[in-house]
Amino acid sequence: MDFETLKLSDKDLFESYIDNGLSFENNFATMFVWNAVEGLEYKWAVYENALIVKVMVGGKEIFDIPRTKDENLDKYVEAVLAYCNQNGIPFEMKMLESKIEGLSAETKAKFDFKPIPNQWDYIYTASDLIELKGSKFQKKRNLLSQFVRKYQHTFVDYDRQKHYQQIFDFQEKWRQNVKNDDDNWEIEALKCALDNLEALNLFCDVIEIDGKLSAFSVSSRPSPRSGEVLFEKGDVQYKGIYAAIVNFTAKKHFADAEFINRQEDMGLPNIRRAKLAFNPTMQIKKFMLELKK
Repeated sequence: MDFETLKLSDKDLFESYIDNGLSFENNFATMFVWNAVEGLEYKWAVYENALIVKVMVGGKEIFDIPRTKDENLDKYVEAVLAYCNQNGIPFEMKMLESKIEGLSAETKAKFDFKPIPNQWDYIYTASDLIELKGSKFQKKRNLLSQFVRKYQHTFVDYDRQKHYQQIFDFQEKWRQNVKNDDDNWEIEALKCALDNLEALNLFCDVIEIDGKLSAFSVSSRPSPRSGEVLFEKGDVQYKGIYAAIVNFTAKKHFADAEFINRQEDMGLPNIRRAKLAFNPTMQIKKFMLELKK
């Protein structure tokens, strides 16, 4: 396998291999923006009827599940294993639970399957986030109603000339408030997203309160049945700001979608609580395949 570094011009190739699944690995835009982060590098190779992707991080090479429409996934897992053996690379492959079920018993017997819950995607029914119906959304409905009544706000399309620097100033203020020094990674990925909005078919939307940027989101439609939120921040001094940005974005971009992927919680308890508070329909479970010792 001859691996190439991920480029914007690879978008059409990637999308020709992507299925109708809901995981963020099915979104080229997500991979591309995180490829801009120092210390992360996505590489890819075509092997027979499969696209093989690996990410270089922390001196390790971790392979994604082979992207293929072939029913026989085993041969591609075996091909990656052979590549690792030939090049002295420890075999590690991230795989969705649903794909593991399709492996043969012989292949499964070779590996340990270690859950990686900090990378499990939170999937929501789009109509839930649009309508906020039922008792489980009562708190969110109340927060949204309070926000709408209390604040003079507008929900507007991103304007690069007006909002570009405002978003990074906002992100920096958020980072300082939560004392998150690792947020530089997210800033690099966000910059890549804003610099390539049209090329990646991304949307960016902004809530302004009294003319001031108070929340933003960056999202996409990786497939006709699903949407994905890549970035989202709100100023919590405005009560209900997150209920507002989630609801407004869903109404605007995902009214005809079935599901919305709001990505993973990265193992952070505050993010996990925030994602659970919007009542996910399911999580997409992922595991790391490692050779049995």
